[in-house]
Parts: sequence; C-alpha cells; structure tokens
Amino acid sequence: MSADLAPAIATAHDMSLGLAMSLNEVLGLVPTDFRECLWPHFQRIAEIAEKRSNMHSTLDKLRWHKANGTLPPQLSGSHMPVFQFTKEFMVKAGDPTGPLKVLHDSFVIETLNKIIEIKTAEVAHLDSVLKLELVVPELITIMGNEAKKLEPANQVPVFTNRTTDIHHWELSRVFIAMRDQFLNDLAPFVACVLALDHAKTVTKQSKTEA
Repeated sequence: MSADLAPAIATAHDMSLGLAMSLNEVLGLVPTDFRECLWPHFQRIAEIAEKRSNMHSTLDKLRWHKANGTLPPQLSGSHMPVFQFTKEFMVKAGDPTGPLKVLHDSFVIETLNKIIEIKTAEVAHLDSVLKLELVVPELITIMGNEAKKLEPANQVPVFTNRTTDIHHWELSRVFIAMRDQFLNDLAPFVACVLALDHAKTVTKQSKTEA
C-alpha cells in the first residue's frame, strides 16, 4: 500500500508546488502533521533568501557606481574638510590643500572598493547558507524527529487470521507513505521557496528599470 500511495502523493505535490505563488501557499502544501515544526524553518529560509536578494541588488549598484566613476549616497556626501590658511603663507606655499584633496579622493575610492569587497563576501556567505545540500539535511533531521514523536498516534491494529482479535499494532502504511514522500519532497519545497524569492526580485527590478 505504501508503494502505491507514494506516486500519487508525489504527483499531487509536484503539480501544486508549480502553482504556488507565495510562501504561505507553499507552506499550505506541507502535510499537516509536519507543518507546525517546519513552518519557522521555511520562514527563516525565505527571510535569508530575501536578504540575499537585497544584498545582490546593493552590490550591483555599488559595482555600477565604480564602473561609471560615481559614488553611492553613503560616500557622495563625503567632503574634504576645510582648513583656513593665512594669506601670507598662501603666497609662499601656493595651494597647500592639493595633497589633502588627493588623499581625500583616494580615501573615497578605496572605501568604495573595500565595501564592494565586503558585500561580495556577504553575498557569497548567504549563497552558501542557502545551498540545498546544507539546508535539506537539516530539515530532514527536524522532520525525522517529529515523525518519531508522531509514531505512537499512527499505529494501526493487525488482526489475527481475519478475526477481530488484534495480533499486534504497527505503524500505519498511509503515515509511512506520507512521511517518506515528503522527506523526498523537501528539496523541491526549498527550491520552490527560493524560486519565489527570485521571481519577486526579477519583478521588482523590472519595475525599477521601467
């Protein structure tokens, strides 16, 4: 029975996931038995994915400024400090602020380069945090622990020789099918959450460019 149920469950999940348009719709497809324990973890994945998208956007803007010789707002307001010099000294020394301007301009450029370097590292870190090979095993462990807790409530009787006498109790094959199928579905579910964030980011960028 378990083997018969699994393909049907898989097909239903695949079709429904493809139609999901929000995190809540994805979470609504998680089996009820596991929804509560997995809900905060899927929310955390979605939140990190959104942060990653925002940092990608910030990094793209910083790189654009560097390529075009402009400065982001955080640096464009940086002005070289003004110092007063006596007329007598200016006559002899010329403009003593020239070296200061060179130092200030160099500071601004180096600051932009450094923040690009730091933001690149931040994006790389968030990318690594969201790798399926790291996220999915953690969810499998969480779900496996929850499944163990649910096993006593999902026992069904096995009768003796077609009588009403109970020979023993065993774990419901329906529960086993649902549990095993969703364990296999965890990777597609996580991928769907990440894909939704990507689609939202693309939509936002399109509106900005328009």
